[in-house]
Amino acid sequence: MNLTISFEHAPTVWPYIMSDARHRLIVGPFGSGKTVGSLYDVVRRASQQRPSTQTGMRKSRWAVVRNTVRQLRETTLKSWFDWFPNGTLGHWQEGRKTYHIKQGDIDAEVVFCALDDANDVKNLLSLELTGACLAEFREINREIFQALDGRIGRYPRMNEGGPSWIGIWGDSNMPEEESYWWAMLEGRDPDDPKTKKSNKIDKFIQPAAMLRTGVGIYIPNPDAENLPN
Repeated sequence: MNLTISFEHAPTVWPYIMSDARHRLIVGPFGSGKTVGSLYDVVRRASQQRPSTQTGMRKSRWAVVRNTVRQLRETTLKSWFDWFPNGTLGHWQEGRKTYHIKQGDIDAEVVFCALDDANDVKNLLSLELTGACLAEFREINREIFQALDGRIGRYPRMNEGGPSWIGIWGDSNMPEEESYWWAMLEGRDPDDPKTKKSNKIDKFIQPAAMLRTGVGIYIPNPDAENLPN
């Protein structure tokens, strides 16, 4: 598999991808390249997993999570298939909502999950995962994130050598002030936002898309990322 994506015009995305922190988040405006970076890293991480001690294959299983079926289909899956059409890097299994990558020694399952109801949540939290990607993480419930953190690192199992890297990463527009995700990004206690707390999250902030020059007056920010696209 030979896959090259340039982040020349979205420089904040590259250190976000390269971070090996267990939890890492990127925030920025619409169209800034952060979603592509998040999805690309699913494939990159899959290619870097250690080979199974039993089969020699680089096995992994990743969840890509969105908060509703509609948003999953109209945004996240659309972006995925723009870059990785069905039948190229892997094959789409509609019933399982899984894109199965088999390239050389890479054997990776990418499971797309929406969280519309309790059954969706139950199915997500029964998975044994290598890692997970949160699309528009500010809309993902706190309890989901915390429970999901207990599901990563469980695949492949230790009798095959276990995973060589695990983690949860996500992209979003800026969360609302005083929200759970705002507190996590700002290094504050989510239960007491006035109290500082190390939340052990690598955060990456992209420049704003627009600059305010007066009341209700905005101009494009020349330092915004991904402008050519």
